Amino acid sequence: MSSQGYSQAIGSSDEGEVILPYSQEYLDQYNADLDKKAAEYNATFRSRSKAQAFDNGQKGNVVGACNLITCGSFEKVDVNGGTFRTAVGGTNGQYQADARYTCWDDDGTVDWSEGQYISYSTTNSNSVYPGIIEPSTFDGGGFAIFSYQNEAIRQTLTVVPNTVYTVCFEIAVIPRYATVNSNNQGGGILEYAPNLQFGVRNGAVQITDPLTYTHNDLIQHPQSDFPTRLSFSSSGNGGNQNPGGWTEINPYWENRCITFRSGNSATSVEVFYKTGNPGRSVVLVDGLRLSVEGYANSPTVDPIFKEYCQPTQVALDTFVTSTTPPGAILKWTTNPDLTVTGDHLPNNPTVTTPGVWYAFYYNPTLGCTSPSRKLTLTNTDLDSSYTKQNVTCFDGNDGSINLTVTGGSNSYTYFWTTSNGSGLNPTAEDQSGLTAGTYNVTINDGTCTTQETVVITQPNQINVEAGDYGPLCDNVSPITLTGTPTNSNGTWSGTGVTDNGNGTASFDPTGLSGSITVTYSYTDGNSCSNSDTADIMVNTAPSAPVSGGNQTECALDPIQTLIATATVPGGQSIVWYDLAIGGNVVSPTWNTIGSKTYYAEAVNNTTSCKSSTRTPVTLTLNNCGIILEKIASPNNPQGCTPIAPGESISYTFKVSIPVGASPVYNVQLSDPLLEAPNPVVPIVYVSGDDGDGLLEGGEEWIYTASYTVTQQNITNGQVQNTATVNGLVQTSGNPYPVSTSSSVTVNLCQDAEMSIVKSSTSATGDCINFEPGNTIDYKFVVTNEGDVDITNVVISDPLFLAPNPVVPIVLVSGDNGDGILNVGEVWTFNATYTITQNDIDAGSVVNTAEVDGNSVLGAVDTATSNTVTVLICQAADIAIVKSSDQDPGTNGCVDLAEGDVITYTFTVTNEGNVSIDNVVVTDPLVGLSAITGPTGDTGSDGILGLDETWEYTATYAVTQDDVDAGQVTNQAAVNGLAMNPSNTPVSDDSHPTSTTADGDTVVVICQAADIAIVKSSDQDPGTNGCVDLAEGDVITYTFTVTNEG
Repeated sequence: MSSQGYSQAIGSSDEGEVILPYSQEYLDQYNADLDKKAAEYNATFRSRSKAQAFDNGQKGNVVGACNLITCGSFEKVDVNGGTFRTAVGGTNGQYQADARYTCWDDDGTVDWSEGQYISYSTTNSNSVYPGIIEPSTFDGGGFAIFSYQNEAIRQTLTVVPNTVYTVCFEIAVIPRYATVNSNNQGGGILEYAPNLQFGVRNGAVQITDPLTYTHNDLIQHPQSDFPTRLSFSSSGNGGNQNPGGWTEINPYWENRCITFRSGNSATSVEVFYKTGNPGRSVVLVDGLRLSVEGYANSPTVDPIFKEYCQPTQVALDTFVTSTTPPGAILKWTTNPDLTVTGDHLPNNPTVTTPGVWYAFYYNPTLGCTSPSRKLTLTNTDLDSSYTKQNVTCFDGNDGSINLTVTGGSNSYTYFWTTSNGSGLNPTAEDQSGLTAGTYNVTINDGTCTTQETVVITQPNQINVEAGDYGPLCDNVSPITLTGTPTNSNGTWSGTGVTDNGNGTASFDPTGLSGSITVTYSYTDGNSCSNSDTADIMVNTAPSAPVSGGNQTECALDPIQTLIATATVPGGQSIVWYDLAIGGNVVSPTWNTIGSKTYYAEAVNNTTSCKSSTRTPVTLTLNNCGIILEKIASPNNPQGCTPIAPGESISYTFKVSIPVGASPVYNVQLSDPLLEAPNPVVPIVYVSGDDGDGLLEGGEEWIYTASYTVTQQNITNGQVQNTATVNGLVQTSGNPYPVSTSSSVTVNLCQDAEMSIVKSSTSATGDCINFEPGNTIDYKFVVTNEGDVDITNVVISDPLFLAPNPVVPIVLVSGDNGDGILNVGEVWTFNATYTITQNDIDAGSVVNTAEVDGNSVLGAVDTATSNTVTVLICQAADIAIVKSSDQDPGTNGCVDLAEGDVITYTFTVTNEGNVSIDNVVVTDPLVGLSAITGPTGDTGSDGILGLDETWEYTATYAVTQDDVDAGQVTNQAAVNGLAMNPSNTPVSDDSHPTSTTADGDTVVVICQAADIAIVKSSDQDPGTNGCVDLAEGDVITYTFTVTNEG
């Protein structure tokens, strides 16, 4: 719906589409109703010729538009007289000020224009109004312009009585602008407040639509929809400037139609446009149409443009979505001029694309048509071509395709495929790096597709042969390789290959094994190449056998037989020789004092390849042996030897051979006790050798060494070790190793002892002002004073045990991480104690710690620390405040009389840092009641703690003396004993408000002195109000005086 509440339908002309203010549903219903009404008057239409019925004598039976108006479209031919002037820019048509029209009656100075903005009939508008108004796209041509109040145009139209018509107006309203001077100044909007009416009258009868519309029935465009000013500039102005130097104005043309019925006897109606007073805007009016039976609307064609990928037969009627009005025929033509009947197509035509056709409704009775609707059907001009580059050499990938695409939407996508090629980029336009094969591409412009098939070829392959060789053993001489063709264009490559430059090469299998691939490559004159390979099986010659080891033994009785041994992998065998090279095959056995060497060769059972070398194995039989004795000093074999850490044990080593044994050389004496990880100590040769380095029969070689005892030795309780002597027996072949060992143990004496020292930085000898909750830090230093390690070290201190709060004593340093208090190790522990009131009352914190542990010898004797005393400063103090329940008034006193009671409160507090007991409150005030209390004694323990406040009370009856004195004044006192070791007495005299000052508590009594007197007689009047007295009677008077203060 528009802002006026009208639906909008699409109307058309050859130039394009316009918006009509009616829905398609409304127009269809209107046509149906119109046809029904028209049927009643068919006789009228048939009784006269079309020329008579429609005043269309010039057209006769020729098909024409169903518009009953032959004049009034505001074309130039409709303007009568006046001077036509060229619009601004010279290319925007003409205009005329205060125009006269051939078929319109007008009032005022109505102007005419084909585009030039004009106001107040200014004849030089092309000079002072640089603005061009966009013509109507529906009707085009010229239009009338109202720019002043009380202007109007009107036209009388001939109609058939009692017939339904539709009259359509085309109209727009724009602001009125000021003139622009030669400096391009001015041109702003002057006013934009329209006062407009238009419609049909004088013979028209309303059906549904109002017969008169106003400017309020148009779409209400705000002033911001229009240019802010007119200007000669070629740019700017909100984008409204034409490069030719004028302002382009979009007037927002609208159609408004009125369906009415002519009166029963009406033969004419009047259509009109007029402005009122005031009319402060510019009104534009254009084409006017009057139609009957609903033929004012063209068929609805959807879509109006369609593209096909190839020539296609289509039924044109399928593009029409509107309903054909009753009595009409849907027609098609190839000519936009509907009067050319020779171009009309048969009903429901089928055509082949491409082409342009026009749909319209034709009324055979009236001989007229509706406006046409253009349908454009096209065939795509999408096309493609290509150039290609074939592969240069067999199995190459330098093929390419250069694709050229024309037509279509100019927005293409590509899809390449191949079943036997490679190197494609499936979505690229052009391709490169292709192998031989067939390639297909589909080009898609978003609507249609085209295809190409491209075959990339390659030359035949060059015939190259490398030949056949082998098998070889890897320890044979090189062989010659020969390729075909055999010339300098061929090249050999591969492991073990040396190219000779003439198509041959030398192949050396040394160091190779398995299948060795060698390649013969050949390049022809076109730079195309091919290659062939030959697989040469190189069998690895077996490695020499692995010796079972040279055998050197001491001869037995009877003498034994030694047999040489060696091993080879499976699939190989061993052949024994008596020489390393050549020689005879032998059986490798030996059973004589002395040595013999045999040589083993490996043979592959499958390839028959032999090892390049032979493995020697020597067999030796010797007489051999050696003796070692080790002695330690000091050493007490019957008990422990008292040696401290750092003291030494001296060792003596005696080395000899058995009687009759072969001499031993390279004698080596070792003892792990004297080697790393222990401190390395040299074993020193002393005597025994005759100088030849051979340990011979009858010789005894003496060595010495010294070992330093460690703490770990004492912890272990002994030093035990074994020395070993090694040597070689002198033979004709390889030496025979001899070895023996000797052990000695020294048992060590042990002792376990530790100490503890306790300290605190707070133990200064002077007292410290501690409060409950303050802390004391303690340090405990534990030292291993013995010669064995100690485990399970535990410090106990009653200060940190129940009933005191249990506090852990924490190890902070000294342990090397093994949890063992090693000899000489010093451990430091810390603990923190929290001060209590009891400690402050006691004046010090005194305590002693102990430490216990275990060693390999059992429980270690308990060690007791020194006593640590931390002194605490004491300050015993007490305070009392005496107050009353009497609050003075604004006059500073209290109204009290004799017998009134004052209640006193005695507030006692502990102002020191020591608890106080034996608290007694006294007050010398005579007449004071007994003092009761206290309240506030936490735990009712009779101890005035630091945070406690005790309250006592007593009462006092005011006496007349007090009233006469004008006050009650007195002072209380409190006494107690501090709970420190010396029970220091504490006391304080009261003050009415302060705990630090002393002073009387005073209750000020308000005083008011006053007296009164009453005089009375002894005569009582009777009922008559008088007393019967006679002369001489006596009256007794009484004067009563009272204190009223």
